[in-house]
Amino acid sequence: SLVALLLHDGLKVGEILQLDVDDLQGSPDELTVGLDRRGRRHTIELDERTAAVLDDYRGGRTDGPLLLGDSPTRQQSRLTRFGADYLIKRAGQEAGLADPLTANTLRRTHVASAFERGEQLDAISQQLGHADRRTTRRYLPEQG
Repeated sequence: SLVALLLHDGLKVGEILQLDVDDLQGSPDELTVGLDRRGRRHTIELDERTAAVLDDYRGGRTDGPLLLGDSPTRQQSRLTRFGADYLIKRAGQEAGLADPLTANTLRRTHVASAFERGEQLDAISQQLGHADRRTTRRYLPEQG
């Protein structure tokens, strides 16, 4: 679910880690997530693949952190940035990638894929929460 939110939906790790179960709204087929960006609430429709994974992951939970960390020394609680980085790196290793997988790599892949599918740069910028499309353009591979 963490990798899906980065890859398919382009969310920032910090945004993802702050999500609670009740930030998800709608049915499993059309799941949205509410985010606070720059002091304003934004609703993003999640990719259907992400929605399916998150619906399974949250199970019957109705409140509390969306993503839970697993620690042998403490009770299950909100996933930390350290835990997220570890899970992303491990996912890359399990996929057999030669280079380490990072949150930034997944977010850049999201932007490049959306652009290649023909999505407009302004729409991608808005979905990512970028105030300026030049920021989003930096996520794209060099055009040569």
